[in-house]
Amino acid sequence: MIKQSPYRNIFVYFRGAAVNQTQVDRQLEDNITKSLINLFEHSDKNLLKDFLNNIGITISPDNVIFDLQVANPESRPDALIRTNEYDIYVESKYEAPLDDVQLQKHIKHIEKTNGYLLYISKQKYKEEIMQKYCRDKVIFFNWSGIADFIIKERDRNAYPKKTITNFLTKQFIDFMEELNMITFNGWKNRDFESFLVTENENLRVAEDERKRVKEKLKQFLTESKEKLVQKCDFYNGCDLYIGNLDKEHVWGAIKFDDGSLIDQIHINVSMNAYIFSIGIQIEGIKPSTRAIKVIKNNKDKFLEILKKLPHFHYVIRDRYQIQAAKWDSSVVAEIVLGAEITNDDLEYIVKKMEQYKYVELRIARIYDKHKVINKGQKFIEECVDSLVIVDEMIQFLR
Repeated sequence: MIKQSPYRNIFVYFRGAAVNQTQVDRQLEDNITKSLINLFEHSDKNLLKDFLNNIGITISPDNVIFDLQVANPESRPDALIRTNEYDIYVESKYEAPLDDVQLQKHIKHIEKTNGYLLYISKQKYKEEIMQKYCRDKVIFFNWSGIADFIIKERDRNAYPKKTITNFLTKQFIDFMEELNMITFNGWKNRDFESFLVTENENLRVAEDERKRVKEKLKQFLTESKEKLVQKCDFYNGCDLYIGNLDKEHVWGAIKFDDGSLIDQIHINVSMNAYIFSIGIQIEGIKPSTRAIKVIKNNKDKFLEILKKLPHFHYVIRDRYQIQAAKWDSSVVAEIVLGAEITNDDLEYIVKKMEQYKYVELRIARIYDKHKVINKGQKFIEECVDSLVIVDEMIQFLR
């Protein structure tokens, strides 16, 4: 099997040597900015005009000059778009926080010129930061907003197929998706295949692929949490956690309390080469002991809640220590929940939980990858609805 290489995209670059993560991010920021400028410079001139008009800057698109790494007396912005009307400076951020000193220098320069500063970041900055600096000539924007604008232009067929602009906008959107800098648009087969370890795979490319999926999972959880809080107050104040990445799977969690994840009931989301699962997880000794006690003392209530969870699986795993501070587990029982579940099923669950010294409990939706691929935002909605349903079970077992 030949995996899809991201380097087929014209904007994806071969990463140079970097001493630390700061240098990696700096390289990425420079290349994202370069890609944006290349897109506008070589596309139909109306693409730039319409984009700037969308953010409140009106220009004529003729005689535009583009430049990168501009040296000014006060500052050094990442790019310049010089039109007949204005100098529009671009400062690009990826993971880096807002640089107050740098921003002040940029503002000082544009106040002396007939210019604008477009400050682009991966994530939206807090409202108080934007209020502090946002003024007529300073515009905060995020990369997903730029991608959304270009996607809408493509959706309305503004630039016909077989034109350079159509090709460049498609390549740019694919590049933004590569960096998880567009609104989550669904899991792809490629995401799952990143966890298929092949004999002749390029180790660096394979590692980068799995890191990309890890970032995509973080994005999935972030957007899911935003929608979840709107639908269910129970999830207000919860935190996201992204687990360690390995060759075979990636996982993340939504936690409700301070302290170690293993010592509390939480929401687990995980994926490997074949499945995607989302639901309740209880694995530590204290929370699992408490959950079993609550279930045994309130069997009728527990059965009532289980009947309200169609398509969920109740999974019991035997949890055992393999060396100091390292545990493993194996499935010993699995039951599909819903209205059909019986008292006999309940007694079987209780018996299996008591059979082992330590157990890990999961109440989760488990999807074959083919049920997930290309569902787009609909899959986030489906997962959010599932988590709204399980809030009663979480509160019952906590």
